[in-house]
Amino acid sequence: MKAGEDVKKKLTDGFRTCYYKGMTNKEGYPDGEGVLVYENKDVFKGKFSNGILDREGKLSLSGGLTIEGKWQDGLMEGEMRLDVRVYSMQSCN
Repeated sequence: MKAGEDVKKKLTDGFRTCYYKGMTNKEGYPDGEGVLVYENKDVFKGKFSNGILDREGKLSLSGGLTIEGKWQDGLMEGEMRLDVRVYSMQSCN
């Protein structure tokens, strides 16, 4: 595999199965710009560093929460930005 190659492959982040599409290093690990799509439709877009556990970008959860920041060894690190979509339901009377 060549460094910088754009690939699509099935991975796990240690907790959940996901699909990665993006750049890889010569060992085939995600490295550079890419996207993770989890089986429940959560999506992470951002920059990866030698695998999917060290990354920086935005995680959009299927329930409406968005988390933007940095992950180190799979754990959130430092300051994060949270955005929540709020839905309102109006009466159908």
